[in-house]
Amino acid sequence: MAGLLITACNAVPALAQSSFTDQGMFNGSGLTILPTATIAPPSEFRLQYSRLGIADRSSSGMNVIGLSTGFSSNVEGYSRFVGEQAGSSISQETYGFGLKVLAPFDVPIFRRVAVWVDRTISNRNDPTALFPTDAIRYGAIATLDSDGIRPTVMMGMSSFNGVANALEGAGLTIAASHYAQIGFEAVNGYFGEKSLQIIATGAFRIFSNVSVQLSPGYLSIPGFNSWTVAFGISCSTADIDFHPSFERKQEEEFIIPSIEDIQREEKKEQKKPGDGGVLQPDQQQNPSNPPAPSDGSSGSGSNSDSPQDNQQENVPHG
Repeated sequence: MAGLLITACNAVPALAQSSFTDQGMFNGSGLTILPTATIAPPSEFRLQYSRLGIADRSSSGMNVIGLSTGFSSNVEGYSRFVGEQAGSSISQETYGFGLKVLAPFDVPIFRRVAVWVDRTISNRNDPTALFPTDAIRYGAIATLDSDGIRPTVMMGMSSFNGVANALEGAGLTIAASHYAQIGFEAVNGYFGEKSLQIIATGAFRIFSNVSVQLSPGYLSIPGFNSWTVAFGISCSTADIDFHPSFERKQEEEFIIPSIEDIQREEKKEQKKPGDGGVLQPDQQQNPSNPPAPSDGSSGSGSNSDSPQDNQQENVPHG
C-alpha cells in the first residue's frame, strides 16, 4: 500500500510550494482529527491511508483512504472512503465529502477562521457498526499560529440520522522541527451525542513529500469505551514542511522609514548626475554660461581666438 501511494504521488508533478500539514492524520478528511483553519496550497493533492485499531475489539478496525486538494488560497476540499470491519463477513462501507472555506479577514486573538462542512453517506447500514454511516458535520474553526505553536478551537453541530447535537473540539499542535510535530486534540459529539474522542498524534516526515503518523487515543460512545491506536501514511505533491517560513512572513508589519532615511533620499535627488555636485542657482537657470573667473578678468578672452590664429592653425603642414 505504501509503495502504491508513493508511486501515485511521484507521477504528479509538484504544483505548489511547501505547505503546512494539519494536526492529526488526514488534514480534515479523516476520522481521528480535529480540522484546523489552514487551507492546503492551490493545486496540491494529498493522498492518505490510515488503519484504526480498537483495543476491546481485536477483530474490529477501520481502513480509511482520503484525497484532499486545495482549490484556491481560501478553499480546500476532500473525499474519503471508510471500510469498517465489525466482525461480519461484509465490511461496512461509507463515503465522505468535505469542504473548508477560509475567511478573507483576520480576527482578534485567533488570526485564521474557517467554515467546515462534512457529509458521510453509505449504501448499506450494518447494525453491528460502531461508527455512524449517515452524518452531517459543520462548524466554525479558529486557529492561531505563533511560531510553530498552533492552538485550535471548533464550535458547530453534527446530525446523525436526523438527530442533531452539539459539536465541540479543541486541540494544540507543536512543530518540533521542519520534519516532526506532535498534536493533542479532544472532540465531543463527533460520533454522536455524548461521544468523546481524545487523541495524541505524532507525525514524522520520512521523505520530502511523504510522512507517517502514529495516533494513540481514547474513544467513548454510548454503550462502548475503548483505547484506540491508528497508523497512517500521507503522500503529497508538494513538500511537507511542519514549520514553514512563509507562516512567519505573513505576520511581518510595514516598517515606517526613519527621518535619516528620508533625508538621505532627499540628498540623492538633489545631487547632479555625473559629478556628484550640487547645482548652483545660476547654473540651474542657465547651465550654458560658465561662472566668471575670480580675478575679475573677462571670461570671453580666454575662450575666443583671433581670426589670424585660426587661419594659421588651419594651414596644412609640409
